[in-house]
Amino acid sequence: VGGVLLLVLSFRWGLALILNPNALPQMQSLLANPLNPQSETTITHKALEQSVTEAGLVLGDPVNLSDPQTDTDWLLFPIHEANTNNIVRLRLLQPAEGAGNANDLVDITDVAVPPFASDAILAPFSPEERQAKVAPSEFWAQRLNRLPDPPAPTTLHWLTLEGQWSQQGSRLQYGQILVVDAEKSRLDLLAVWSSPVGQKPQWIDLDGEGMTDLV
Repeated sequence: VGGVLLLVLSFRWGLALILNPNALPQMQSLLANPLNPQSETTITHKALEQSVTEAGLVLGDPVNLSDPQTDTDWLLFPIHEANTNNIVRLRLLQPAEGAGNANDLVDITDVAVPPFASDAILAPFSPEERQAKVAPSEFWAQRLNRLPDPPAPTTLHWLTLEGQWSQQGSRLQYGQILVVDAEKSRLDLLAVWSSPVGQKPQWIDLDGEGMTDLV
């Protein structure tokens, strides 16, 4: 019986590798933990803050993302550099269901936040204006804010990283769009934006056909 089961499993895994070569890491994980292949890492808020502090960083206040359609809550934490307040990482967690400790959080995903190139942030200015400004070679975000929800229902949560740069009486607001996909448990960094008049990205119906665009 054991030999037959081993033969069947070998055949199934061999076929899976032919159809999907990327399945090998998943199979290795299953072999390492066959009784609980979907185990989740939980952490308390205090332990999370301690681990961030030990890395020389600061855990910021989370943005709460609730989704009535899926009845889920998400907490998106910005992680800052201690001496500059620059956001260098984002970490997405979710309150653990049925946990004995109400502070238990499930670690979903995290992503590094790179600096923004000077050319991208200064793009609204003319070449002459850019040459006249003494700007840093890279810009960082210091704040994390939610954007208004689009008019059409969606499971996506739209946010923006934000920063501000001032010189010679002018003030430039800039940042980067990010989206949390509740269905796929994903966090994606999207377009970098900047505005010399301090306008944040907004939903606008550009063609008058009722479909809004994030501008």
